[in-house]
Amino acid sequence: MPVVKHRSVEELPPPRRGDAGDPTYVAIVRALWTRTMLLTPPCAAPGVRRFRSISEAQQAREALEHERTQRLRAR
Repeated sequence: MPVVKHRSVEELPPPRRGDAGDPTYVAIVRALWTRTMLLTPPCAAPGVRRFRSISEAQQAREALEHERTQRLRAR
């Protein structure tokens, strides 16, 4: 992908946006969410967890990321 430089924001092309009211746009988003949930279901139980320290929270987050990575690699 080539890198394109612009001198100012005015030179930038407008972003591509979908119309949220368009039925095909809604179907595309729904299909994307469904595929994402099938490929990578949430590994953490819903709700709030309390930790005694930031390092304990970070360890729990890393453990969840490791578990999710292992599940993805097993596919």
